[in-house]
Amino acid sequence: TDSRYAIIKNYNLVSFRYGKHMFHLGVQSKSNDELSKRKSWKSANCPTAQDRIAHCLGMDADMGLRVLHKGKVLHPHPTSSPQETSLLLLQISNIDLEKSRKPSLVVMGTRRGRELVNPNMTGNAMKNSSV
Repeated sequence: TDSRYAIIKNYNLVSFRYGKHMFHLGVQSKSNDELSKRKSWKSANCPTAQDRIAHCLGMDADMGLRVLHKGKVLHPHPTSSPQETSLLLLQISNIDLEKSRKPSLVVMGTRRGRELVNPNMTGNAMKNSSV
């Protein structure tokens, strides 16, 4: 059990709501050299919180995912780097967990395979198209 605790201790949790469901996902911390050598993720860098959310829900982290907190869009953010946004999401989640509150982060988005073929087509144009 000690080794399991050591592994869990090196992860941060991101907590969020999606629809009626609440999720608590582990995000690997960058400080753990042993776990960063694992090949569980395709990239050599540690995944961000938004990468983990998108992977879990089957969304595209860059195009189909929105993370809200108190009505304000936190991801995608035009001026923040993905690492800064990830850190902010983890900090908000930690505050929620420490105070035993429901997750205050809300995730919205489109799952892969459910996107519009051509987002510029609307109404009648979509009905009349042969796509």
